[in-house]
Amino acid sequence: MATESGVTIDAAVDDGGARVKRRRSLSEIGRDIRKRPLLYLMLVPVLIYYLAFQYLPLFGVAIAFQDYNIFDGFRGSEWVGFQWFRILFDDPNFLTLILNTLKFSLLRLILQFPIPIFFALFLNELRTGSYKKAIQTVTYLPHFFSWAICGAIVISFLSFSGPINSLRQSLGHEPIPFLLRISTFTPVYVISGIWKDFGWGSIIYLAAISGVNPELYEAAYMDGATRLQRALHITVPSIRHIIVITLILRCGDMLGVGFDQMYILAPDMLRSSTDILSTYIFRVGIRGGAYSYTAAIGLFRSIVDVTLIVITNRIAKSLGESGVW
Repeated sequence: MATESGVTIDAAVDDGGARVKRRRSLSEIGRDIRKRPLLYLMLVPVLIYYLAFQYLPLFGVAIAFQDYNIFDGFRGSEWVGFQWFRILFDDPNFLTLILNTLKFSLLRLILQFPIPIFFALFLNELRTGSYKKAIQTVTYLPHFFSWAICGAIVISFLSFSGPINSLRQSLGHEPIPFLLRISTFTPVYVISGIWKDFGWGSIIYLAAISGVNPELYEAAYMDGATRLQRALHITVPSIRHIIVITLILRCGDMLGVGFDQMYILAPDMLRSSTDILSTYIFRVGIRGGAYSYTAAIGLFRSIVDVTLIVITNRIAKSLGESGVW
């Protein structure tokens, strides 16, 4: 009994200590808000955005378990349980969609992910400020254009009358239908994705590099280390935690291959090889009106993505990295 009462007392003390810590943290946050109200006021639009477009729509997950009708709404639609999930898993196209999505996701992860890191290391080694700023401006610019614009540029550049095929014809070669063959479409998909986002993706690594202690570079220089050795043995290890975190987040989006790029570039004749979950949801859900069915697909995709984040985060922590949490 003494042991049981002791455990009860210890649990009560721990619970009371947790409550005291929570009250203390809340009071500290309150004092910080009163001290810097304008900084917290800047958070209000961000909080409103995430509340309106990220958290409130979560209630719409309910239609994945309903035979949803837009006229009856959430309350009037019939509940059907896991019917749409059974239909999804029995769909003969489901495996093809998963394989296509994983193929393009892995290509993006393996080929696109390292490019911003290398580019950030390259920019960090530039000593001419004006030249560095010019390169940054040119490489950042495509990120601010939508895929409707970037896709139109890619399509016109690779069309039969585009500059590449025109050059080939002037040399006596046949034009290549770059976007009409899966063997040429896949490299175009990867390269166009790199072109659009590698500059913008390097910003987070440049910010991390700017926090590296310059005394480390000076000490390595005095020891005779070359610029490549300083980059490999000082810069890369110093930003390793940022690389790991971004890699975990990218792995958590394996089934969320960008809809815009695939929808703009992929022709209908290659649908069997380029149809991914995002384009399938748009075609069947938005155009076809199968809201409950595609909501089930979206929920399945979200569960898989969250699972991948948890797994990769656990693997990173087992290897001694900090992880996301």
